[in-house]
Amino acid sequence: MRLLGLFCILLLIMPGCINLKTDDFPKGNIISPPNDAIIPKKYSVIDSDIPLTYYGKIDGVEIGYQIAPHNVAMKSLEAFYKYHDTGEESYKRRGLYLADWLLANAIYKGGGTFVVWEYNYPWPPYNLKSGWTGSLNQATIIKALSFAYLYSKDLKYIEMINKSLNAFEVDVPNYLQKVMFSGEVMHNKVLNYWRSALPETMFVNLYGPTEITSVCTYFIVDRPFKDEDVLPIGIPFKNTEIFLINEENKLVKGDEVGEICVRGCCLALGYFRNFDKTREAFCQNPLNASFPETIYRTGELARYDNEGQLVFLTRKDNQVKHMGQRVELGEIEIIINSLELVDASFCFYDHERKKIVLIYQGENANRNYILNEIKNKLPKYMFPNIMIQMIALPYNMNGKIDRTLLKDKYHKGEIS
Repeated sequence: MRLLGLFCILLLIMPGCINLKTDDFPKGNIISPPNDAIIPKKYSVIDSDIPLTYYGKIDGVEIGYQIAPHNVAMKSLEAFYKYHDTGEESYKRRGLYLADWLLANAIYKGGGTFVVWEYNYPWPPYNLKSGWTGSLNQATIIKALSFAYLYSKDLKYIEMINKSLNAFEVDVPNYLQKVMFSGEVMHNKVLNYWRSALPETMFVNLYGPTEITSVCTYFIVDRPFKDEDVLPIGIPFKNTEIFLINEENKLVKGDEVGEICVRGCCLALGYFRNFDKTREAFCQNPLNASFPETIYRTGELARYDNEGQLVFLTRKDNQVKHMGQRVELGEIEIIINSLELVDASFCFYDHERKKIVLIYQGENANRNYILNEIKNKLPKYMFPNIMIQMIALPYNMNGKIDRTLLKDKYHKGEIS
């Protein structure tokens, strides 16, 4: 139940970690210029140049460097492949090496019922030393162990994941102020477990695709939610506008469902060397007939709730016609993920066989259990026709369920 939430953690904020000063940054990369160098007194930033990377001060002058978003990705890839072998096999070797290193450095506590890592991987300088560190602040560790299991099928990695998830039951932090999460959809079943353990902590749901520079909306969790409820994604950040448009390219009315569109300086420049895809997603605002204005069409559907908060529903391509009815596959996932014995799930549509396919993780959740639990929560035409149980769902490098891989394995007959 708790594993999915760990893949969603983006940022944890605690006292002492909020206000970073210039002196907190390493100085090794700052080189004093020659005495005759001309140092600009100030620098300017334009929208197309963000984000700004702050390098510190040289002779009292603040120095920054501006690079375009797609260059960030390209430079990251360049650095990665420069110092590592490429290819699927080497990727697996690196993953297994990391997981084995984690196992070797685990600290067993509570009579061996749970484990922690003394340092906050992967940044050893930040020593958090607490019994809950293994489960609360170690999303990367859980992810690494999951990858290792998927590559090796060795249950020792699953055992270590389970041990690292029990820390809440032994030691609860009393100084955690804020937990912000993004990435995979946070289901309220997972969030309610965290909230019960941390009743004084502020939880913030963040939403946003990579194309708009990470996140563009936030929702401060301020009221109780049932496990089967949908958690709002909230309201836009400053300097960002979010609006929903229907199939006629008009603003939605009331609780009508529409596609999430974003405008503002947060938009990326486009997809690297893919002009067709860029023109499709980064397009002219259909509501503006007066001058050129680019928006990003996310391909994701949402609506407004009674309080004017945005509620994410599903991807546009997850809306299918089945048995003469329009079906939102995301709605099925929400209900399935709220079930006590289900850890995570993924729904898609087999157009050739005209079947709703459910792939899920949950050791004791069989087909009869699922059908019995959803019979009063979903109409019968939304019941999954094919159910595939897995020990662990695969996750991609962004910490999200690897839906593309699962669909590919299904169509190849590798899982059934």
